[in-house]
Amino acid sequence: MVPVGNQILRPDNIFPPSSLQNLIIPQPYRFVPPRFNRFWHALVTRRMPGILRKDYGVAEVEFQGMENLRASRQAGHGVMLCPNHSRPSDPFLFNLLDPRVVPPVHVMGSWHIFMQGRVQRYLLQRVGVFSMHREITDWQSLRCAEEILCAARHPLVIFPEGITSRTNDHLMAFMRGPALLARKAARRRARQSGGRIVIHPVGIRYSFAGDLGAATRPVLAEIEARIGLHTPPALPLRTRILRTGAALLAERELRYFGAPQAGSLPVRVRGLLEHVLAPLEAEWIRRLRGGDVLARVKAVRAAISPRLVEPATPAGERARFWRQIEDLYLVQQLHCYPAGYCEGGGPERLLEIVEHFEEDLTDKVRSHYPLRAVVSIGASLEVPPERAPSPRRDPLMQTLRARIEALLATAPQHHRTAWA
Repeated sequence: MVPVGNQILRPDNIFPPSSLQNLIIPQPYRFVPPRFNRFWHALVTRRMPGILRKDYGVAEVEFQGMENLRASRQAGHGVMLCPNHSRPSDPFLFNLLDPRVVPPVHVMGSWHIFMQGRVQRYLLQRVGVFSMHREITDWQSLRCAEEILCAARHPLVIFPEGITSRTNDHLMAFMRGPALLARKAARRRARQSGGRIVIHPVGIRYSFAGDLGAATRPVLAEIEARIGLHTPPALPLRTRILRTGAALLAERELRYFGAPQAGSLPVRVRGLLEHVLAPLEAEWIRRLRGGDVLARVKAVRAAISPRLVEPATPAGERARFWRQIEDLYLVQQLHCYPAGYCEGGGPERLLEIVEHFEEDLTDKVRSHYPLRAVVSIGASLEVPPERAPSPRRDPLMQTLRARIEALLATAPQHHRTAWA
C-alpha cells in the first residue's frame, strides 16, 4: 500500500486487466462490406431516438448548416462528412439527417464493432456501415470508400480523429487516411466524369441539462470506494473530481514506476505515457518515428497484432503480447487527458472527466440523461486532385481541423428540440 495525501491507496485489483473494449480481435481480418437496405434503414431510423435516449442519454438533436449539405448534393459532388468524435453516440446522430435533404449515409466503422454478434453485424451492414481494420492498411475498405465517394449517391462519414476522445471541445490529432482517400477519389472522379469531391467539416457539441452533482456523485463514490479514498462531505465537486483523478494516476505510477511521482498532473501524465510507450517502441519498431502519440501507438500495435493470430505463437509469448496491448491501451487512455483539460470548462467537461474515469476502470460508461447535441455542418472544402505537398502536413487537413474547431467554438449551448 502507498499513501496519497492522508489516504492509503491499495494497488491490488483496482485496475483489473482491461477488456480493451474488444478493440483487438485475435482472428484473421475479413473486410465487411456495406449492404444497404432501405427497409432496414427505415426501421432502424424510426427506433434511433429511443436508442439514443436509452443507451446514450441523448434527449435532443439539432442539425445546423443543412443548406451547406443541400448545395453540395444539388451540385452532384461526392460528399465526405468529417466530424469530431467525442462520444460513442456520434455515428448514430447521422441516421437522423433529413432524408429530404440528403440520402442515407455510409459510415466507415472499426472492424471490432462487427464482431460483437451476428444481429449487430447484420444491421450495421444494412444501414450502410462497412469495416476498417485499425491496425493495417485496409485496402479493401479504402477501395469501398473511394467507390462511395466517386458514385456520389450517399455521403460518406469518416471520423478523422480515429478514436472516441471523450473531449467535447478539444480535437485529437487527425489521421492521414481521410485526406489521402479524398485526394485519390478526387483524381479518379475528375478523370472519369469531371466531377468533384468535397469535404464538409462537422462539429458535434453536447450540452448537459441535468443535475451534474446527482449524475456524477454516485459514480465518484463507487470509484473512491474502489481505491479506498475518503471524501469530506463538503468538498466541492470540481475539487473532488481532480482529487480522484490524482489518486487514480498515483495508482498507475505505483504500478509502473514503483511509487507516485512528483510534479503537476500534465507533467506526470506525460511522464507515465512515455515510460510505458518508449520501451514498446524500442522492441517493436525498427525505425523510431516521432509525431502524435496515437500514431505511435498504432504503429506498435500493428506490429504486435499479427503475432496474436499466428497459431505458432507460444502461449507464454501470446500472454506477454496481450499485456503489451493492454499497456498500449493505457497510453491511449492517458493521451485522452489533454494538458489543462481537467482544470477548466463547464459542466459538460466535468461530466466527461467522470465518464472518462469510469471507462478507464470498467470499460463501461453509464448514460447521463439528458444530453443535447448540436450537429453543425460547415461549408464545403473542395478536395484538390493533386497529391499533398507534404503527407504529414496536408493543408487540406489543416484547414479542415481549423473549420471544425470554429464550429465547436460557435455551437450554441441551448437549442430547440429536434425530436421529443
